[in-house]
Amino acid sequence: MWVSRWVYMNEKIVTLDERGRIILPKEIREKVNARKLKVKLVKESILLQPVDDAVDRFYGIFKGKVEKDVDEIFNEAVEERINEKVLRR
Repeated sequence: MWVSRWVYMNEKIVTLDERGRIILPKEIREKVNARKLKVKLVKESILLQPVDDAVDRFYGIFKGKVEKDVDEIFNEAVEERINEKVLRR
């Protein structure tokens, strides 16, 4: 059972179902015009943000093996920066 009511001009109260799903009101879906949303926990609130379709369009277009992944490159850069600061002392 879905229960919703308008609170303010841009807000609506919706109810989660037993599986944790919500239905976004049609007015909000049409205004946002996005098929995918990023879910973010901000303090004790849930923030939904549209995801740029360009990310989906280009995801996976570069096939093949890469030498290092982004996390490894980032960690190496952080380690280098820390070492530079330590050596300056």
